Amino acid sequence: MLEVSAGRSKSGRDRRMSEDIVHVWEEDPGAHPSHRMPIGRTARDHGQLPLPFRIGEREPESQHSQRYALRYWTAVDSLARATDWISESALSEVVSWHPEMDGVMPVTLDAGIGLAGEYRRGSRDHGIFFFRTPSGHQTIYGCESPDIVCHEVGHAILDGLVPEIMETQRLEQQAFHEAFGDISSVLSSLTVESFCSAIIHETRGQINNSSRLSRMAEQLSVEMRRRLPGKTDVASVRELSNEFYYIDPMAVPIRAPASQICHERHSFSRVFSAAFLDALAGMFYPPKKTAADLQEVARKLAQILCQAVLATPNSDRYWADLAANMIIADARTFEGEHEAILRESFAGRGILTFDDLASIPEDALGGDPNYSPSDGPRDGSQIRDSQVCLPGHRYGISSDFGVRVPDQAPSVVPPVTGSTGTQEKLTDLASCFVEALFVHRQISVPKNLRTDRCLAAPERAVRATHEICETESGSVELRTIACHR
Repeated sequence: MLEVSAGRSKSGRDRRMSEDIVHVWEEDPGAHPSHRMPIGRTARDHGQLPLPFRIGEREPESQHSQRYALRYWTAVDSLARATDWISESALSEVVSWHPEMDGVMPVTLDAGIGLAGEYRRGSRDHGIFFFRTPSGHQTIYGCESPDIVCHEVGHAILDGLVPEIMETQRLEQQAFHEAFGDISSVLSSLTVESFCSAIIHETRGQINNSSRLSRMAEQLSVEMRRRLPGKTDVASVRELSNEFYYIDPMAVPIRAPASQICHERHSFSRVFSAAFLDALAGMFYPPKKTAADLQEVARKLAQILCQAVLATPNSDRYWADLAANMIIADARTFEGEHEAILRESFAGRGILTFDDLASIPEDALGGDPNYSPSDGPRDGSQIRDSQVCLPGHRYGISSDFGVRVPDQAPSVVPPVTGSTGTQEKLTDLASCFVEALFVHRQISVPKNLRTDRCLAAPERAVRATHEICETESGSVELRTIACHR
């Protein structure tokens, strides 16, 4: 029988060991009423992980409630899982936190009333923050869901690998940040052997079927649907097992229910996340059938993804180029073992076209160690300016402001033909992105830059992901300051 004290439990054998066992949620606690139960895990030291964290709250002691202890140790265990998968992807030598974090990621487990969590930098505060929200007769804590914790750590990991992606104001780049967060949740969950076994049983080995693995933040989705019906998927905040297909960001509506994709980063991200889940399912094929097999497949796909992220320039065709670089990474690392699966997964979602597939150099697919992405097809249409200027008066802002746009050509796939790279096209893309931010209430404007016609209202109880701000040089620009939910 287990003795429970402030979330730590020890059996007779465990008491003779130096390692403590803590109670944590295996995955998301689930929508109420849920029959899910916490599991026992070895306590981890969050300050000694390969990517260290500094948690603002105290470690549970005897005076703390078991609910507090469960929240705390679930958060710590989830932070550790998220660093485990990135470490196992063979990137431990190159991955680090963004320099603004000064080597250690600050984490606040209870940052007040709000939904889920967020990763922030470039503002007065920085780090990872989790919130609580009243819901019926209970309070939902973002830090109590491994889905949410590992998603936010995913934002931080990607920002450490390629910080320019968070700073680029284009839907593909911003949506990939959200997709990477959900992928981090998937890969973090698969580091838990018992969860792998449960998913294989639930999906009967078809990993891209709807399951606890594909459904993000089930507990929180109930409250979000109560506030905004139609904003989330049926049983979760986002469902990665879906039928969404890539559409040009300029062609999608700015706003739409969860049953469609729109020009909002979380909504659009589901296309790439689904393609990743398809690839995971394709790699987990008979005779692979055990939890250990699924964990090995997840490690391989994580390695392929992260190598591609580092190899992919910040271009006007970011998703397609990234998918092509994943195929090349597989050729280099695993001798093309998963090429057919990756082609099918990304072409099946419209992220790669047949012309894109044909453009991947044969020497790259052959695993040529001397192959360089710079040898890939280019036509001289590289975007040289990193900012376009938008008229402030259009949005009720007293000054024109700069918007950062992709400034490189794709390394493998052909660039977009036509007017891409021209100032007019770039301005259209930037305007579309900014208008979507205003519609979704994700942008703030300081009082000194607002006019009476300003569409942003900083008094609203909505934490902005972007802000119009003055730089040290006196110019005004749009900046990304946070990724949340």
